[in-house]
Amino acid sequence: MVEAIGTDLGGSQYQPERTEPFKANYALVVTRWSMYAGGLAAAVLLVGRLLGLEQPGIMLPMITLAVFYVILSPVAFFARRYRNSWDERLDLIVAGVMICLDIVTGSVVLFATGGPESALLLLVPVVPFALRLMGRVIHSVVFAAALILALGAMTALEEIGNGIHFSSVTDNLATHHPAVAITLVLTVSAAVIASTILADSTAKMLRRREAEALEFSEKMNLRAEKLGLLLRVGRLLSRTTSFDDIARGALEHIHQHFEAYATVLYLQQPGGRLEVVQALGDGIGPEADETTLAMTTLAQGHARLWPPNPSGDGSAHSAMVAPLLVEGTGYGAIKVVAPSGADLNQSKLALLETIAAELAGTLRTAGAYQATNADLSRAAAELEALNAFTRKISASFDLQAISDSLLEMAIRVTTSDHGNITIMREDGAGQEVVRFMGYDEVTERRLRALSWGLSRGLYGRALRTARPVCVGDVTSDLDYVPVMPDVRSKMCVPIVVSGRVEGMVNLESAHREAYSKSDVDFVAALAESTAVSVKNARLYRTVEEAARRDGLTGLYNHSYLHQRLEQELERSQRYARRLSLIIMDVDDFKQYNDLNGHLAGDQVLRWLGQTLLNTTRRVDVVARYGGEEFAVIMPETTHDSALQAAEKLRALIDSKQPSSWPAQLTLSFGVASYPDDGRTSAALVDIADQRMYLAKRAGKNQVIAFG
Repeated sequence: MVEAIGTDLGGSQYQPERTEPFKANYALVVTRWSMYAGGLAAAVLLVGRLLGLEQPGIMLPMITLAVFYVILSPVAFFARRYRNSWDERLDLIVAGVMICLDIVTGSVVLFATGGPESALLLLVPVVPFALRLMGRVIHSVVFAAALILALGAMTALEEIGNGIHFSSVTDNLATHHPAVAITLVLTVSAAVIASTILADSTAKMLRRREAEALEFSEKMNLRAEKLGLLLRVGRLLSRTTSFDDIARGALEHIHQHFEAYATVLYLQQPGGRLEVVQALGDGIGPEADETTLAMTTLAQGHARLWPPNPSGDGSAHSAMVAPLLVEGTGYGAIKVVAPSGADLNQSKLALLETIAAELAGTLRTAGAYQATNADLSRAAAELEALNAFTRKISASFDLQAISDSLLEMAIRVTTSDHGNITIMREDGAGQEVVRFMGYDEVTERRLRALSWGLSRGLYGRALRTARPVCVGDVTSDLDYVPVMPDVRSKMCVPIVVSGRVEGMVNLESAHREAYSKSDVDFVAALAESTAVSVKNARLYRTVEEAARRDGLTGLYNHSYLHQRLEQELERSQRYARRLSLIIMDVDDFKQYNDLNGHLAGDQVLRWLGQTLLNTTRRVDVVARYGGEEFAVIMPETTHDSALQAAEKLRALIDSKQPSSWPAQLTLSFGVASYPDDGRTSAALVDIADQRMYLAKRAGKNQVIAFG
């Protein structure tokens, strides 16, 4: 009989935190550009004075630049300190303020050193750069008006004689030097075109980076939502032994997560027919009695989408069905019907299949206990132990702790004398977890040396069949391979994850017929719960690792680099150890990309990432800092050793690049060390970054570790 149920889940629900990429892009670019431009202008004026030039004077320009830096410093600090907490509108406002400040300061300096017409040499290329970068009509009007007013005011001051006249670089230029005038016009025109192209490239790059960061953030949020659903259902399965309560709660979570039109749970009855035991949603009426799709799915033994090829007109309801299967035995099916026009995909189908496997395991466990446990008191004790075990491991993603709990529980409940558990690596290359209990050291070493794929005896039989093997008297079984001389009974229960044997529980007793069918079912139930926890732990590890890695190079990303730097710095401070940081940047990488294409640039970045991994130590942390920048954290490394390591990296990269590349590239390095260069992570990053840029200004392809 169909039971319609509500959607009030009650209690707090897991809600993954949604993240957004920071948008302080324009302000940071313009701020850094402004600081370097102002410093360059001051340096030119000072060099002119040192060379003995009397005219023009530098007092007014230097005072202007000093005021410029007094205003610039708090704005730059604000941009760097709070860049992660503001929106795009504030970013544009700060960038606009910085560009206005650049225009005013540059105009005054050029006015004082070359006349009002010379200010045009700055304003003409800067204004289109600013207009394209900001990308708003109102900015175009404001900057155009400011340009007209500034040039008009400067020209008027000279014309009426109220201001100090500064000899202009363009005075009488057209009359006496027409060729120079033409050259000047062409130069200014080229500057306008170049600045507009540069601004266009910068704006597109920043928007592309923001779009990529947002896309990556959405993917991580989607994975977090899926993991959250698995955790909620896992907790539900571990809190109660009533299948009705489990089915009701699981269906509510599934229905809410997929925002379904209808969600139906079928159970197989004697004779093979399917009966609806739970259903909810607006579409229960037309969907509850339709069992053909569920029957077909259960017979095929794998989840499926319907229709296989959607019409795309948005008028029909699509559905996905996952069978409730345990070791090839079907118990029922779950069907989720989407609203009209909604899409179902393979990712959602895989999630439903995972939940169905967990629910099927719970159903099988409940049925096995009801059918085989005549001793109710022992059944209650075992069920309580199983629930306690499930609650304990469902809250953990540590495979070592999960394995220890499983082995301890299995040996205690079955009163075994010896036991071990093995969980293989996800890629099948060796054992990830091996735990022993009750063996001497010699036997442990011998068992550790055995090859998983070549296992013989009862262990190998369970491995090949993916089913539990239990022998009451090993002396009468020809497959048995002796390990301990006192063993008389043996049980091997595989841990099956996603249909593949990826672990084994091995129990041994000195008594004949030590294990009952109830014992086998109990250990099998433990193994099934463990399989779910293993799968969840690997999913959690995959999501966590993906969040730490850069998609192109496979290196750690920017955020994880800062996290590890804080950890390593704290450890160095606690134990009075040294710590060094290397930051490197590919020289002229934009030009390489422009000439050879971004695919060639990506090939360079991947090669550099692999080269850095192969060259650095295992304890070093190698990360892609951003764009074409890389960083290496070197724990317990002095400044001199870090300098030598950076030089080695520079020489290796310089000499080992593939000859097939269209051009050879170089890198500039900056080195900073704790505690000599700084006692905080921010200080170390800042010093290493500054030295890297010093290396670029000093000629590139070199290491700067001082200054």
